[in-house]
Amino acid sequence: MIGPAPSTGGPATRRGSGPLVGVAFFVVAFVAGCASSPPPALDATHLPVFVIDTFGGGVPDEPKAPARLRLVVDGYGGPRESVGYAGRIGIERRGQSSQSRYPKPQFGFELRDADGDNVDAPLLGLPPDDDWVLHGPYGDKSLVRNALAFHLARRTGRYASRTRFCEVVLDGDYLGVYLLLERIEQGRDRVDIRRLRRDDRGPTSITGGYVFKLDKDAREGWESAFASANGRRPVYVAHDPKPDDLSLAQKLYLSSAVTAFEETMASDHWDDPERGYPVHLDVDSFVDHFLLTELSRDVDGYRVSTYFTKAHLDDGGKIHAGPVWDFNIAFGNADYHGGDQAAGWQVDLMPGRRELPIPAWWPRLVREPAFHAAAAARLRGLRAGPFHPDTVDATIDRFVAELGDAPARNFARWPTLGLWVWPNPVIGQTHAEEVALLKAWIRLRAAWMDGQLLRGR
Repeated sequence: MIGPAPSTGGPATRRGSGPLVGVAFFVVAFVAGCASSPPPALDATHLPVFVIDTFGGGVPDEPKAPARLRLVVDGYGGPRESVGYAGRIGIERRGQSSQSRYPKPQFGFELRDADGDNVDAPLLGLPPDDDWVLHGPYGDKSLVRNALAFHLARRTGRYASRTRFCEVVLDGDYLGVYLLLERIEQGRDRVDIRRLRRDDRGPTSITGGYVFKLDKDAREGWESAFASANGRRPVYVAHDPKPDDLSLAQKLYLSSAVTAFEETMASDHWDDPERGYPVHLDVDSFVDHFLLTELSRDVDGYRVSTYFTKAHLDDGGKIHAGPVWDFNIAFGNADYHGGDQAAGWQVDLMPGRRELPIPAWWPRLVREPAFHAAAAARLRGLRAGPFHPDTVDATIDRFVAELGDAPARNFARWPTLGLWVWPNPVIGQTHAEEVALLKAWIRLRAAWMDGQLLRGR
């Protein structure tokens, strides 16, 4: 059965010499990376380059500011420069912990026409849309953790953001390696659920579809019906449609649907196949979410950047787990909450009283015998394919090959190699070493999970 196990040390040389040295390293890395840098010679790069001009206004936290985008797909700065997209955008900074901790900015942007209206367009071969994210790896010095997690999620058959590596130049300042992401939102080529209109208020039409989440910014959400292990109640919040775009009746419906599930999980018939959690949940999606969250040992897993969908009644009406999001400090890249340990279930995390909690129903759900059996069977199948350590290694190698010489430019701009950056538990001296550390940790983690879920099966 799923349960806690003794901790074992992770791979690699540990960060040492105490917290003061760690803070000093962080300060050195932060200050060293803050000065702007003119674009290096990118004409030989095989990665696309996002060239963004804010007309001297910079990029605010919010709201989105007007800017222009020139997406160079080949020959940046040379006589044969090839432009894949050019036009107006609205751009803002994004991220929560990353904004306060990292000098490398994260961006959200939307494509706009000459009148300032949103316009859909394909970028780098991805399906057309207007809403995009540029994620700049900083604390993840392998540069590939998010790309890997989204790839693995898609290999389970679930939707997860498609990705493209690129480089970014903002107002003439070279910002390094980025990952283009599809923002989580409803759409035929994104979260493909039935779209809810504000005037949908009938007994069937009001039932879906909703995208909602657990996250740090939950000012417009509703509290869980039950306190978690640390005494706090998780807060759910609508994501798409946004709270402002939902009617009061729709907000009440969504919160009541989640509360009905939570009340079932607290009842004495919670595990009954006919009256228990299977009535409310798409169980297979929760199994896949559990396995990826645990394989990556995401310290934010289950409680931050955790998304769900609620299907329309004609589509089953159930709550689905996912899409997954934000693995920058996963896969052994966190020196707190056991994030660097290959052993132990992240679902058992008991954060401090002031921290965001894991909903009380998660630990109970994963230990239910039918769910446990489904997770074991699913892991066995995935381990024979996309989750096999050799396959994961090959995927990482493919990403590194795609990056080519871009990491050298990135780390010249942000000289963090060999330095501690929050929340690194290990410090690689080179990009190749950071990649090797990632691979080694995943192998240890996979072996531990196999021992817990597949032993004797």
